[in-house]
Amino acid sequence: MMTGSGAFAASQPSAVLAPKPELAGTGKPGCELVPLNAEQWGGKPFRAAPVLRPQGGTLTTDLTVDYHDTVIAGCQTHLRGYDGALVGKTLRVRPGDTLSITLRNRLLPEPGPQPSDINTPHNFNTTNFHSHGLHVSPSGNADNVLRLMPPQSTSLVEIHIPQDHPTGTFWYHSHVHGSTALQVSSGMAGAIIVENPDDPRSLDSVPEIRAAKDQVLLLQQISYDANGEIENYDQFGPGGWAQSGRLPTINGQIMPVFELRPGEVQRWRLIHGGIRETFQIGITRQDGSDPWTLNEIALDGLSLGYMNSWKEVELQPGYRSDVLVKAPPLPKGAKEAVYYVYDQPTSAEKSLLLTAEARQPLAKVVVRGAAMAMALPCATSGPGCAALARTKAMTDITDADLTGPAQEVSFMIGQAARQADGRYAYCSDDKDPDCTLRFMVNAQPFPSDGPRQLTLGTASEWTVQTLPVPGTPEDQKIIVAHPFHIHVNPFQMTRPGPQGVMETVWRDTQLVRPGDRLTLRSRYEDYIGTYVLHCHILDHEDQGMMELVEVVEPGGTHGAATPSPHKHH
Repeated sequence: MMTGSGAFAASQPSAVLAPKPELAGTGKPGCELVPLNAEQWGGKPFRAAPVLRPQGGTLTTDLTVDYHDTVIAGCQTHLRGYDGALVGKTLRVRPGDTLSITLRNRLLPEPGPQPSDINTPHNFNTTNFHSHGLHVSPSGNADNVLRLMPPQSTSLVEIHIPQDHPTGTFWYHSHVHGSTALQVSSGMAGAIIVENPDDPRSLDSVPEIRAAKDQVLLLQQISYDANGEIENYDQFGPGGWAQSGRLPTINGQIMPVFELRPGEVQRWRLIHGGIRETFQIGITRQDGSDPWTLNEIALDGLSLGYMNSWKEVELQPGYRSDVLVKAPPLPKGAKEAVYYVYDQPTSAEKSLLLTAEARQPLAKVVVRGAAMAMALPCATSGPGCAALARTKAMTDITDADLTGPAQEVSFMIGQAARQADGRYAYCSDDKDPDCTLRFMVNAQPFPSDGPRQLTLGTASEWTVQTLPVPGTPEDQKIIVAHPFHIHVNPFQMTRPGPQGVMETVWRDTQLVRPGDRLTLRSRYEDYIGTYVLHCHILDHEDQGMMELVEVVEPGGTHGAATPSPHKHH
């Protein structure tokens, strides 16, 4: 079985191949595709993205999408973005508030006709707005990723956040099929923070967390070619990011510097807004010694109800993790101590693309100044922390709750052609235009033959896995890892905690490694309408690894959203 990136790259069409080596010496000066040094281009104080808050229960703002010119590591880039920046503004709201966004698309008209195959990358200047992780309506002008906002148009996005919505860390990005990866990797992403320090069920109300400085860290993989632009999908193949030499950014900065006092506790909201990288987050000295403890209190925006203490936290595309970091005391006689936030080495087995990833610095942390005596909310790691138990965001799904039919999702990549039954199977005839590399869910590329239907007020068990395309010979199988993501309704799953003991957590994105057969549970509440599930390697989604999901009222009728008896707080 061929599972490595070599097998994948050999089978890729030109639209998704890694950059050609000969491109490294051409293009604009300073934009060469060569390895960059983080120390040379980083080292400036960390900057938080500008913050917007509501007035009178509504956060009203304009969001302008246009090209902007920015220097990144010596390269004059020309990229699409929000309001002329590499990262979008942070939107801070409370449960019950409404996001009212006037999105102005000032990009140029699409240069040519649409491709005959909807799963060919296209619509690079058409956009929309997705509130990743929010439990909100997928219909109308809300979190509707099927809506298109063409160039030179103005569109209103109105997203009402339910009064009982969990507080936590979410994010937004563009989500037009065919251009999602290109726009997100250009910097079109920002954070959404739902907060309420007055609610005793919220993490924001816990005294030790409320006292901590709240930092939003949006990790991105800003992609641009040797001309400082991104106008194709050449860099999205296996190894493309590494071969480009580009550096990850945090809020648009290369290796920013955080400053903490000894004993200080900060809340770091980590958001993986990148495309094709496993971030294995750890904080150590430059030689790897003296690792900090990352005290995780929430996953994908949803409070665990306790604190998990890790030496490293895994972030795959789409993941979020809220961690409390506490600066250690200074060594005797020292005035400061320097540490680094690293993307720690990742083995091939644990990485997103099944290829080993080297250690890479993401940020510098300087500990200096007068000591502080700040406490963590829990004395120990794991369940049993009274201070956090009341903050658990979701009610677990029991066997008795499983009133809906079981669901299966299989991600597939391979040479395939459509069969008489509408499914796709392996093919090898290079002269057949229908025989091509396809990215599929359950042996069908997007949009398949119709949406998967779920019933409002029910819950069901899901099996998610990666499989070869049916009929593929053993030596032609392409099986890689995929982050499964579903909109609107999160899911419950089990995973090993820091001590290896299995725990139940809630997420909206989870990596599915080859050989995994993940069992998830989800309930469908509050909203009917059509949304999507997909692989969060966004160029996989753009090329067909996405499926429509429709929630209907009991009996299969359509109408206005109605409350569900399975409400979370």
